[in-house]
Amino acid sequence: LETFAKINTWAFKWLANNFLNIDAGLFDSNSGTHTAWEKMRDIANIAFVLAFLILIYSQITGMGAGSYGWKRMLPRLIIAAILVNSSYYICQLMVDVSNILGFSLKEFLSGISADLFKNTNNQYASAFESGNALPLQVLTAGIIGSAAVWLLLPILGSVLLSVLAVLLVTIVILLLRKALVVLLIFISPLAFVAYLL
Repeated sequence: LETFAKINTWAFKWLANNFLNIDAGLFDSNSGTHTAWEKMRDIANIAFVLAFLILIYSQITGMGAGSYGWKRMLPRLIIAAILVNSSYYICQLMVDVSNILGFSLKEFLSGISADLFKNTNNQYASAFESGNALPLQVLTAGIIGSAAVWLLLPILGSVLLSVLAVLLVTIVILLLRKALVVLLIFISPLAFVAYLL
């Protein structure tokens, strides 16, 4: 059980250190993410020009949106244009907030784990340090404990397989999370253009 606990602790630390935060290097001005975002921003700005031309055409001809539609659409157009051109920095801010929350959660869970492990070790240490246990009691406890280990070995094996399956699924989910964050940053200008609709 102690070995399984150490494996779980190692797996938690490895996952927390490698996958709980999103690498800030993805958002450098020379990164591929920034280059892809610039291309999508250019497409979104073209969509703004088209929307602006449609608004002007409908205002001149009186077809489609009237003066009320123009007055209602113009503020949304300006807000969406500002959001599109600053969407990369908004996404950077959101990723930084996510990293801070993830790090805080890791520290919180690590603190609980350390306190729990310390209290458990102190209980076992005080029972054996008291010296009140008779040698026959210790021998009996050892024999029963070893028999219990052999009886529980298949169960412990299935627990280990379950832990490994959960670890694998968690790694896949966290890898998909990183890829999805990059994809969402890439299409964020189009999401702000969709605000116009």
